[in-house]
Amino acid sequence: MRKCWVAICGLWAVGVIVGFNVQWAYCSKPGPVVTAPAVWPFVFATGFAQQPRRPTLVMFAHPRCPCTRASMQELDKLVAQAPGKIDVQVLFYKPSMEPPSWAETDLLRSARRIPGARVFVDEDNMIAQQFAIATSGQVFLFGRDGDLLFSGGITAGRSAILSLLRGEAHNRLATPVFGCPLCESVPGLRN
Repeated sequence: MRKCWVAICGLWAVGVIVGFNVQWAYCSKPGPVVTAPAVWPFVFATGFAQQPRRPTLVMFAHPRCPCTRASMQELDKLVAQAPGKIDVQVLFYKPSMEPPSWAETDLLRSARRIPGARVFVDEDNMIAQQFAIATSGQVFLFGRDGDLLFSGGITAGRSAILSLLRGEAHNRLATPVFGCPLCESVPGLRN
């Protein structure tokens, strides 16, 4: 009987290790590199627009992506470190066939708590398509003139964005984005 329990515990441990390795491999692989628009694209969406009075940061997010939690925390830190220097707009994906409550997650609510951030629901990724977004957590920083200053993930790029907001030159204008595919089911979650 003791050998049976040892075997069961051994199999369980192997299963846990394999599961963690699969999850780690998934989370540590960046999303595809996008060809960022060089200037703010024309977007017809109520309230969503590039702001000429200060730089505009746009984040695209899947409301059910666990990877995007870190990005949202970094965005909150960035806004706290650069008060009044940036216009923040966060767009959350929602399939049109789902009810509005589908996108109402704790991640969306945390974005609404970021001071000054404007949060939008992007039905069927209509706006995200104009920016060629593939991965949740993708961020773009556009200057007051509408020119692209930064593209990538905020977890690796917060310091570069802060430098750009301070008018300092920075050598990293693009960083990888670690997150779930923006318009697909999130692994392990029911969509």
